[in-house]
Formats: sequence, structure tokens, C-alpha cells
Amino acid sequence: IMSIKFDTYSNDTVTSGNDTNNNEFEDKAVQQTVRNSDYWNPKPIINEIKDSLIKGAKDTKIYWLEVGYEFTTPMKEVLKVDYVKSTYETIISFIHIPYYPAFHRPGWLIRYAVGPFNEAWAESIFIDVWAGITVGLTLIPQGLSYAQLANLPQICGLYCAVLPSACYTFFGSSMQLAVGPVAIVSLLTGELVIKYVPNYATDTESAINCAAQVALAVGSVLTVLSVLNLGNFIRYISLPVMSGFTSGAACVIGLNQVKSAFGFTYSGVPQQGQPGYDYNYQVMRWFRIHFNDRYHYTANQLAPYNSITKTGNKKYLQNRVYEGNLYRNKYAAAICFGVYFPLMIVQLLKWGFKETEKRKKSVVFKFWSIFAALCPFIAIIIAANQAWQIHHNDNYFHPFTTTVSHDYDAYTLKVVGKVASGLNFLRTPKMEFPFGKILADSIAVALIAYMESYSVSRRIAAKRGELHLLNASQELWANGVANLLASVSSAYPVCGSFSRSSLNDACGAKTPLSKITTMVVVVISLKSLTGTFQYIPQAVLAAIIFAAVWNLISLSDVILAFKHNKKDFFTILLTWIIVLTFNTEVGLAVGLCVSGAWF
Repeated sequence: IMSIKFDTYSNDTVTSGNDTNNNEFEDKAVQQTVRNSDYWNPKPIINEIKDSLIKGAKDTKIYWLEVGYEFTTPMKEVLKVDYVKSTYETIISFIHIPYYPAFHRPGWLIRYAVGPFNEAWAESIFIDVWAGITVGLTLIPQGLSYAQLANLPQICGLYCAVLPSACYTFFGSSMQLAVGPVAIVSLLTGELVIKYVPNYATDTESAINCAAQVALAVGSVLTVLSVLNLGNFIRYISLPVMSGFTSGAACVIGLNQVKSAFGFTYSGVPQQGQPGYDYNYQVMRWFRIHFNDRYHYTANQLAPYNSITKTGNKKYLQNRVYEGNLYRNKYAAAICFGVYFPLMIVQLLKWGFKETEKRKKSVVFKFWSIFAALCPFIAIIIAANQAWQIHHNDNYFHPFTTTVSHDYDAYTLKVVGKVASGLNFLRTPKMEFPFGKILADSIAVALIAYMESYSVSRRIAAKRGELHLLNASQELWANGVANLLASVSSAYPVCGSFSRSSLNDACGAKTPLSKITTMVVVVISLKSLTGTFQYIPQAVLAAIIFAAVWNLISLSDVILAFKHNKKDFFTILLTWIIVLTFNTEVGLAVGLCVSGAWF
């Protein structure tokens, strides 16, 4: 759907690129460069065209239509990229009903099954299996953390990576895209769960049913859009709006984890979406009022028990009077920020040592990339060990017995708790809530899930030169069916993950065998390792989320828009502020209205 035109400046006149004298510029290399370029970072295409095709130029500017920016560069040709199709093709695309095979691009499966069984065959299998194991170990902590964002039991995050991942493996058009739980979709799902199930913490069954209905609604929306062949049109939702929305949602995700990070014991800590707290600024105001409060004692209470001097009252916890304020758990805060700062150091090193053509070939850099990706998994192991030591010390409270503790911080350190092992996650979603309302509320979730998946798969395909293999409507279909399966497997809406897909690509995965391996790793953990989950502190999951959301904040987009297009800058900033102050629905609506007004 791309047409490329070249205009040449000559003696203050502009001649068409279709002239005979300009045929040398109509090169397929230029077209491929345009297709592989990053919309928000057009500098690479400028440099490539400058070095390879256009020499000795004096003054030219490139107009980037989709972003709407103009860049001045020392070239004499003007490259115009136009994504507008002809009227006839547009009408045809609306009425075309695509056909989806049972297995999309099954050549990799036949090649592995039939051969030839040589050294290249063995090497390819080893690389795919290794990439799958690495992504699987990364997914376990992320799945547990993101389920916490969705206000669901942590195990639901791992269920998202079983049937939905298997579905995308055979229907998706991207070889490297890793489908599963992601932060933004988890946040949006959590808002809907808390809207329909205010007591989600105690009524987990209803919360799971609500999330399953949301997944069913998201899958239905995406499937219908795929049948109407609307994949290419959803992509044109304003990029500044999505940038501001994503950055604002990242801040909201961080705010929602403050409770777990500090280990607040008061169950009445509000969250946006609960009755009386429709907007984020109401939650912020509550924290501002109560953040410095403490527990208080009555005058006739004895002093707390001291394990060193053996004096005081061992049962003072039972006599404690609660005044309706907050208490910060020292163990939770120590675990959270003790994990967060090392993770951020690793994150900064990743940003500083980005992948280049030279580093890509380095074995040391590959090991460093894998280590950086596995840091959250290592952090969970360390934190769980610390929580186990705290709970099993003779002076502390054991969370799974009725023993009275004299250490309040050990008593209130929240952990994941016992998780049922096995693969008993298949269930038909109960229509406990009005599906029509959930369907209307889930449209934004569906669009954002698809846009995130498609943008990730497109970026990786462009990097590998496989854009011709990517099909937008096929991606709609694959994501839609994956969410339909999520609704019957105790999961919640899923989409492509940028971090895990990038890791899959960095490990050299070439076929969907890596995704099958990831699914096997998750299944093994559900079957055999759930007993080790019970001591994972919720504080370490909050730390992992804190470190992950930095990747969602797009400061580079803000700076680029400020330099080149003040309207886009205003749109990003306004959407960001509205999402952070009110909620995601209001922020997205305002951003789209402002973007439409500029257009």
C-alpha cells in the first residue's frame, strides 16, 4: 500500500520523479529502506539514502508523511512516502473476506520433521530451543507480576502463556513474536476487573470470570476486524496519542504498585476504579492525606516484646488498636528497593550498550543480553529465599500456621501464598456480568492489544528483512483466536510482548519452535514448581514491574515532537497528563479528539 515519489530541485523548479532523467533514483533499495525504517526515528533512512544513492547534494529536505515531520539534510532530492491507497483498492479492502489456513507458513514444521538432518538442522533446533528456554524463564516472573496488575491471582499470568501462545504459534505471521501477558493490557484488564468486582481480593472466582469475559470480548472484536480485513487501517491511529497513552499508563502502573512496594497492611488502601475513586487524582489525594500516618497504642498497652532482652508483651499484636491509617513494612520495602536498584542498573547498562552490527556478532554481548533478561528471574529466587528465612526464623511468624508473632513486620510481609499445582485451568467462562457492557468496555483493550502486537512484530520483521511475510489481518486473526482461547483457560487478554519478543530475536530464534519451547517451560513450572511460588514476596513483583515500566515511557518521542512538530508534542503531553490524572479511558478519548482536531 506504499507509493514512492521522487522530486528533484533544479533551478528553483520541481520536476516529477517519473521523468527519464530521474529513473536512477527509482531503486528498490530505497523502497526497502523506507519499509524497514522506524517511523519515529527516520534518521537511519536519511543516512542510508545519503551514503548509498545520493552524492554531492547541497540542500534538500525529507518529508515523512506518516509522522508529519520535516527534516533538513544535505541532499538534493525530496523523498515523499505516501500510504494512501486508491479509492478502488480501499473499497475492495473493506469487502474482501480473507482466507486463513489452519497452519500459517508451516514450512518450518515440515523442515524440522522431514529434514535434511544435517549440522544446520541440529544448530537451528538448538538455537530455537535455547531461545525458548530463555524467554520462558523471563516470562515466569513477568507473568506473576502482571497478573498482580490485573487484580487476579498470580498464577493467571502463567496461564496466559499456555493455550494463547500455542494458538499464535500456528496462526501468527511473525516467527519471533512472543504472545502472553503484558503490562499495558494487564492494567486495562485490572481496571475492568475492579469496576465489576470491587472486592476482587476476596472474591477471586468472580474476578477470574470477569477477566475471562474481557478476554472473550477482546477476541471477538479482533476476530471480526480480521474478517473485515481492517488490519491495515487500525495501524493509523495517531502515533503521538499512543505514545502519550503508553507513557501515562506506565506511570499509573507504577502508582498501583506502591501498596505492594511498601507492604501497606491496611486493606482499605484505594485503587482507581473502586467506588468513590473513579479517577487517579482521587487516589493520589487519599495517599497525600494518609501517607504519614501510623498505628497508635492505647495508654494501658504494654511495650512490644524485645527478643534480645526478653522483656515486653508477646501478644501486643492482638491488643493493637487500628486508627485507620497506614503502616509501612520494613521487610517489604527492603526487598522491593533492594531488588529494584540492581535491576535499574542493569537496565541502564542495556540502554547504554545497545545492539549494533559489531556487537551482534560478539559472544560476550549475547551472554550479557541473556543475563540481563534473566535478572528478574534471579531476583525472584533471591527474594523468595529471604522471605523463607524471615518466616522460618524462630523469632518470626510463619504465614501458614496460627502461631502468634511478636514481630509485626514479619507477620504482615505479604507473599504469593499457596498455589494449586497442575494444569486444571480449562474452564468455560461464566457469564456472571452483562456481556454487552463488557464488550463495549473492551474495545479499547482490543485495539491497544493489537497495535502493541503489530508494532512489535513489524519492528522485528523490518530488522530481519521479513516485512513481506507480515500480514496485518492475519495478525488480527491470530491475536483474536489467542484471546478466545485465553477466555477458556483461566487467563486474561494477551498480546505480543516487546521485551520477550526482542529477547527471542536476540537469542537468534528463527522459527516458532522457540515459542513451543517457552510454552513447555511454563507447563513444567505449573506442574512441578508451583510449590516454590508460595514464598515469593509481592514486594519483589512490584520491583520487577517498576523496572519494566521504564521501557514504556517514551521521552525520546516527546523530545522529537518538541523539536519538529509542536502539535504532536501537545498531543503527547496532554494525553499523558489526562491518563495520569483521570484514567486510561478518558486519556485515550481526549488524545484521539485532539489528534482529530489537528488533522
